Amino acid sequence: MGEKVRDSNPCRSNLGAWGSVTRAMDLGPAILRIALLGVLGCATRPAPAPPPAQLPPGCAANLAGSYAHAARPDYQYQATDDGGTLVLRLAVVPPDGGAAMVDPSAPTIVLHREPPRFSGSTRARAFPSSSTEGCVVRFPTDVVSCAGGGLTLRTSMAAAVDPSCGAPDGGGYSEPQEQRLVRSASPDGGR
Repeated sequence: MGEKVRDSNPCRSNLGAWGSVTRAMDLGPAILRIALLGVLGCATRPAPAPPPAQLPPGCAANLAGSYAHAARPDYQYQATDDGGTLVLRLAVVPPDGGAAMVDPSAPTIVLHREPPRFSGSTRARAFPSSSTEGCVVRFPTDVVSCAGGGLTLRTSMAAAVDPSCGAPDGGGYSEPQEQRLVRSASPDGGR
């Protein structure tokens, strides 16, 4: 009758032992060590960031205005610039020498500032056969420089298109060439 009954539940019997173990542990120094390691880890210098991507020289400026092709001054362009995209539209000069007028069906150059590149495409209408209504062909175009009072572009001058206005295998573009557009004098300074 005076016998002690042992608890048969091991979880309950270990619970008392675990409580004494946790009471014996002092967590303060452990937390201090972890915090100290975290601070020391943060004190190390991070790897240097890569230099910011740069556009070609002069290309961050507002490039809106009038331009003429350096080799063909009768090829004149009207440019609009929203700070991210530059659009150049070929303007037609009337035979009497009057003011150039933008022709909506004429080639258009659309260029996007996405550092380190300033690129896009020249869009022109092609007529691969007399029975088609024509189609838009895009020539890859890159800005090389915006310095020296104009723009230097690199683009293909020709592309092969099949009768259905598709590009043949391999793209079919001619070797890209540099084209220089010179800013034209205008009353507002071309801006």
